[in-house]
Amino acid sequence: MQYFTFYELEYSEAAISAGIKNAPNPDQERNLRLLVEFVLDPARELLGLPIIVTSGFRNPKVNALVGGVKNSQHMLGEAADITAGSKTNNRELFYIIEEQGNFDQLIACNDYEFLHVSYALNKTNRKEALFKTKKKKTATKPKIKKSLMLAFLLLAGTICHAQQFAPADTIFDFDLYRSCYSYQQASPSYVVYRLYQPKAVVKRDNLRFIEMPGFPHFDYKGTPYDRGHLCPAADCAASLAEMGMTFYYVNALPQHYRLNRGAWKRYENVVRNAAQLDSLLVICGGANWGEVEDLVPGLCWKIVYSMTDTIPIMSLSFTNCSEPVVSECDTLRSLFPYYKMLAIWKGGNQ
Repeated sequence: MQYFTFYELEYSEAAISAGIKNAPNPDQERNLRLLVEFVLDPARELLGLPIIVTSGFRNPKVNALVGGVKNSQHMLGEAADITAGSKTNNRELFYIIEEQGNFDQLIACNDYEFLHVSYALNKTNRKEALFKTKKKKTATKPKIKKSLMLAFLLLAGTICHAQQFAPADTIFDFDLYRSCYSYQQASPSYVVYRLYQPKAVVKRDNLRFIEMPGFPHFDYKGTPYDRGHLCPAADCAASLAEMGMTFYYVNALPQHYRLNRGAWKRYENVVRNAAQLDSLLVICGGANWGEVEDLVPGLCWKIVYSMTDTIPIMSLSFTNCSEPVVSECDTLRSLFPYYKMLAIWKGGNQ
């Protein structure tokens, strides 16, 4: 253990005040060591800042005293509550641990007031990253609905020069957007969201993408592909909590960096400016999967409707390559009419 000691992992003010001895047995001490070696020490090295353990090992009496859950991993020596001194640092620490992926459960508590992290030796680590609020006392997650067939994707024949869509089988219902995810392509088939006068209050510094447990995603490392937002972070910038909801892999497609940072970004700005004057309904996704390589769409597309006039103001396809080509695609408008998009946004496609 490079940066942590058993003393700080066992220390409990509550135990001292109550006169309770809080000492781990050999198995629990081994678990604490593994937690440090596999999670805490690597995170401390990458963060470059001190990490304070606010609660480590708890025996059953101490756990009950502080209001811990009955099956708390703290009692096994598998968990610790930690802070890097500020919410900003804790947010960075959260994404460092999440990116490393060597943990059982990682929870950002009370808007990053502190983090709870665990590592399990005798079971498969879940790699479960969650957010927890003080008010609800429960992890906040999007509502997930299974859909055997999404009605309009049954029409996934040929459009706009034979664009092929991936079948969506799971819906992630966020407050800000609805993601229709495809296990087949390990990506969202499409995302729907409403946009009206977006406010840029916060910046996206230090935010990183989070995996939904049990839902695979494209491996971006060593590829020319960016994690391309479908519902843009800049359109949900009223607060860090709101923006953070856009940083799930179920809201991203592998987009060539020249597309993501070029034409796709330019048209995001066009839509954002249009939303200052009108309420818009936006749907965007990928097509022609596997045309370039496995789990990568050959095309990305975007349709935008005015919710005032219920007419399309944009219907575009983008080639997903090093030299992107943007094209008008009228067929998209006929395949995704306004009433159908509105039903999907409101959940009427279930």
